[in-house]
Amino acid sequence: VQPLAARPPVLTIGIPAKADLKFFGDASMQAGFEAALASLETLGARLVEIPFGDFYATADLLYEGAW
Repeated sequence: VQPLAARPPVLTIGIPAKADLKFFGDASMQAGFEAALASLETLGARLVEIPFGDFYATADLLYEGAW
């Protein structure tokens, strides 16, 4: 199978902006998330923060709806 395009030289991964992170008081979850990010960077990935507010708003509409 031939790829449609060449693989980019650096893997770029979108992650939630620090201001948008929610761990709900779970320190072990926060530590695991930070360790995963550090591992990805060690492997050469480029991490790009993206605003997550719209994703949370969509989740609220879906899961916190008026039903």
